[in-house]
Amino acid sequence: MSSTKSILILEDNIDSRELFGEILRDENYVVIETEDGQDALNYLRTHETPPDLILMDLTFPHMSASQFVDELLAEAKWQDIPLIVVSGQVDTQEQAIKLNAKGFLKKPFDINQFVRTIREVSF
Repeated sequence: MSSTKSILILEDNIDSRELFGEILRDENYVVIETEDGQDALNYLRTHETPPDLILMDLTFPHMSASQFVDELLAEAKWQDIPLIVVSGQVDTQEQAIKLNAKGFLKKPFDINQFVRTIREVSF
């Protein structure tokens, strides 16, 4: 499969971030890795073309997930970027719905499920 789609990963856990990036690169996605909401916003502000998808945890330093999403919605060019929430929290699905995410994955999950969810949302 060949893809020029890009995915911004917003995950503060370096092991998870690197694993997600490795899996996505193997699937031929362009991957941008950020560790907190401010890093992700800085990336978005300094790059003309937004990513095709944001894969985000529910907790990360410097701001809440809802604050990050509020920042996304405040910019017209970012409002249509689909979100997938990846979290180990008990209420992952409920939080994803509140954030208007297009998909969610509860940790731990199967790699095939991960790839399938990414494909469903990004294509």
